[in-house]
Amino acid sequence: AALGFKRGHISKFQREYAKWCRVRPKGNDGELLKARERRLLREICREPETWQKYQSEKEEGIKDALACICPLFCEFFTKIHKGIQQSQELLGYDLSLSGHQLKAIQMVNDMPPAPLKQIEYKQQDGDDDDKQYEVGDDDEVVNNFSHPPTTETDLRKAWKVNSKCQIYSDSNQRWCDGTINNISHDAEGEWLHVRYNNNNDKQIQRYSNSIRPCFDPNDKILTQCRALTVASIMSIDVTDFMMEKFTANDL
Repeated sequence: AALGFKRGHISKFQREYAKWCRVRPKGNDGELLKARERRLLREICREPETWQKYQSEKEEGIKDALACICPLFCEFFTKIHKGIQQSQELLGYDLSLSGHQLKAIQMVNDMPPAPLKQIEYKQQDGDDDDKQYEVGDDDEVVNNFSHPPTTETDLRKAWKVNSKCQIYSDSNQRWCDGTINNISHDAEGEWLHVRYNNNNDKQIQRYSNSIRPCFDPNDKILTQCRALTVASIMSIDVTDFMMEKFTANDL
């Protein structure tokens, strides 16, 4: 009773223990526990000073860890929540675009290509050929997905000589209108020869993210939907931002 057990529970335990003692198999000279087990049990139950120090150290360690990781989780989920709210606002439909949506569209259209790791683009089932386009270390891809959006993929596949496109100029820090003047192949794959800004030329692979299709300027809905979709994805993509903080506080 001194340990906090109710009398009814104690009586029930004593009855069940007596019952078990009558039916348990005999052996080990009738002892239930070995000498070492009895010594450890005695220390745990009757000599708490032998382990309380280590228990206290463990508790303090857990408290320190929680004090560090809990704010990070709070920030992580708060950013996701705010990102979802922002994406809902960006994808909302009304007769006219809001100022927030217009700013997001402009941001995406002006956004430089993000550096990404090497990936491979595979042809869809039913394509005319089984050719694969690999993006090298010096080239980048359209986005984080192994398969770019269908409409953009179709536009890229349709590129040929004299096709219009947009290419990112590192020197001008902006997207420029360009024209594919030639298409060549070598050991590294297919290369598009693009002329932009009247007399500037650049060789680039078809699925690099430094080149993108020219959407029909008359089809504003398609262009706006694409930009708002990209902006909404960016608003909830907080993993990379938080990864540095989680890594710095690795427990």
